[in-house]
Amino acid sequence: MKVCSPQFAAVVTGGTITPKLHRIAELLKCCPTLVDVLACGHGYGIYSVFDAEGKVNMLAMAEFTRLTGVRLDPEADHDQLLGPVVTLTLCE
Repeated sequence: MKVCSPQFAAVVTGGTITPKLHRIAELLKCCPTLVDVLACGHGYGIYSVFDAEGKVNMLAMAEFTRLTGVRLDPEADHDQLLGPVVTLTLCE
């Protein structure tokens, strides 16, 4: 899930997104203690459910690469993003 107006789920200050974990958890349909911060940078935050199971989320992996510049290998277990992923970005 991509959220381009992150005020519902985060506080934005000078391009830095500070997540409201309880709101991220609502979007991920998990408890706040299971929210896993995958990456944070200027203008973005990427979150998933810690130790999620399920299918490889190729859309989330592509968005992760686009935002971070880090390429994830869908064949490598340690690179796979599984299950739901929430990406908060600032609208351009």
